[in-house]
Amino acid sequence: MKTFEIQTPALKDAMDAFRNVISGRQSGAIEKDEARDIVAASNGVVKTVGQELRVRLAMPKLTAMESKMIEGQAVDNTQKAIAGATT
Repeated sequence: MKTFEIQTPALKDAMDAFRNVISGRQSGAIEKDEARDIVAASNGVVKTVGQELRVRLAMPKLTAMESKMIEGQAVDNTQKAIAGATT
């Protein structure tokens, strides 16, 4: 089985930052406050990428729903016009 590999450049950068924090804390090269700042910034990147993914995955469904609504409005308008012409 193939191992999972991160493809998104922003996530790769965040993962690298996390790994650097881990190794930096283990070696004593990075202070706690600096490590927290790096982790917080990286978490922001991860959340942003996740939000963008959710939006991209939802777009086809939203577009289809919008098309149905427009179709429904067109049919409703046509029915109203026909009803108005017969009265």
